[in-house]
Amino acid sequence: MKSELISAAGGGKIDLVFEQLDLGIDFTIAGQPPAIPVNINGPFRSPSSSVDTRTLMRNTGEGVLTLPEVARTLLKEADRLLQGR
Repeated sequence: MKSELISAAGGGKIDLVFEQLDLGIDFTIAGQPPAIPVNINGPFRSPSSSVDTRTLMRNTGEGVLTLPEVARTLLKEADRLLQGR
């Protein structure tokens, strides 16, 4: 899936016989880290989804380490919010 702001990549299993999903999808917003990992599981009629928080934390750390300018921007924004500006 691709759009101007959101892209998704991943894989998994779609069982057409038993109508079941077992997918892992990484969503990226505006091409910037961190990728947000989402698991989608269950029957076609009522699948459930959840964010894989452990992988999200790893992705966030890797994004900060590989793109320090993103880390600086995030820290400045966090400081601004904490200062109430």
